[in-house]
Amino acid sequence: MSSAKPEKFSAAGLRSLLDAEIADPLQASYCVAFSGGADSTALLAAMAELASGASGLKLRAFHVDHGLYPESARWAARAREACGSIGVACTIERVRVDTRVGVSVEASARAARYASLARAIRADEILLTAHHVDDQLETVLLQLARGAGVAGLAAMPANAPFGAGRHVRPLLGVSHDALLEYLSLRRLEWFDDPMNADLRFDRGFLRATVIPTLRKRWPAIAANAARSARHMADAQRLLDSLAERDWTRARDGSRLDLAGLAGIGGERALNLLRYWIRHEGRPLPSAHNLDRLLAMMTQAAGDSTPRVHWPGTDVRRYRGRLYIAESHELPDVPGVQWDWRRDSRLELGAGLGTLILAEGRGAGALARLRLPQSLVIRGDPAGAALRPAPDARRRTLRNLFQEHGVVPWVRGHIPLLYAGKDLVAVGDLWTEATYQPQGDEPAVHIHWRGRPELY
Repeated sequence: MSSAKPEKFSAAGLRSLLDAEIADPLQASYCVAFSGGADSTALLAAMAELASGASGLKLRAFHVDHGLYPESARWAARAREACGSIGVACTIERVRVDTRVGVSVEASARAARYASLARAIRADEILLTAHHVDDQLETVLLQLARGAGVAGLAAMPANAPFGAGRHVRPLLGVSHDALLEYLSLRRLEWFDDPMNADLRFDRGFLRATVIPTLRKRWPAIAANAARSARHMADAQRLLDSLAERDWTRARDGSRLDLAGLAGIGGERALNLLRYWIRHEGRPLPSAHNLDRLLAMMTQAAGDSTPRVHWPGTDVRRYRGRLYIAESHELPDVPGVQWDWRRDSRLELGAGLGTLILAEGRGAGALARLRLPQSLVIRGDPAGAALRPAPDARRRTLRNLFQEHGVVPWVRGHIPLLYAGKDLVAVGDLWTEATYQPQGDEPAVHIHWRGRPELY
């Protein structure tokens, strides 16, 4: 560790740091991610000082219990007590961390923690985390070890969208030693999560073995690494500016037009792919997977539907467009009888949305009095056919799907509504002409809310 005296940290100093990121920091709503450790305790205590003199500042804490150690429930209780001692309400949520062999427990814990925080953040609320300059050094070193590009080496941003609100890291220019001195002066207690010092985890290894050696040789390495990260963030903004221009020419809604991507080519095309993936909230792939993605999507035969998958992301191609999702794998449509007169809503399951039958006319309407009390729901379109309009011929669903460009991986997961043996509707896409209302005949309209991306 450096022997240099740490610069002071205080509530007033924190106010200045918040001023740099937030328009009116004393009139905002904050949620502090509170582990109970030294850093988050210093941040929460300083925020409580600010709140005591600013009636417009709203403050709460949120503790994530990873459940990785037998004592974790006791630490959660201590976190709540610590928050209560300074007058801050604390919410605790226990998460499930994937600890299977071959899975990074550290990465899984981080993903679970941030997913929990993202759910917790309210609209217009600001999540504050206590990441400081030494954490930024750890992040830069980890990204170097992983061979990260510009975005990775930009490390942790000071201010970014998060959930329904924003995520601000006001302490990225503050040292851990300064936070410890603040705690000592105010006689505040904290407890350390053993995961922080566990050498099995990358950050624990860096913190215990690598960084102390680096500091002996280069005492200012943390501040210098943070400055390098800011330079990388500036470079990333320039790359994003270029990608935004390419995106406006190559986008098709949330999809990416293949011709626009192929027309750019080279490193610029890779830059656009990175931007598109991040824009859609998906994790970036390795450099190998990114190269593979560009090659497969631009070089595969025109009538094929290539697919590239990496953890958390699935990209497919269809009719000259790229589609991205966490997964394009959907559950089967439940084979059930739907007593729609008794309950007009039918939940189809995760990823498939909800069917609703409500009074209404127009495309997608069915003659109310000609429908039986119960409709049968199925999901297998093989061989199914209907006549989509009175003046139309009978068409197979396969032909209708192809004609209208319904993506192949969703076709088998579209709910089919049967009246006895008669197919009367295909989701909210088409209805059978013989069941469509005529004149002033009472009618119900099919709504398919939360459906998967079809086109």
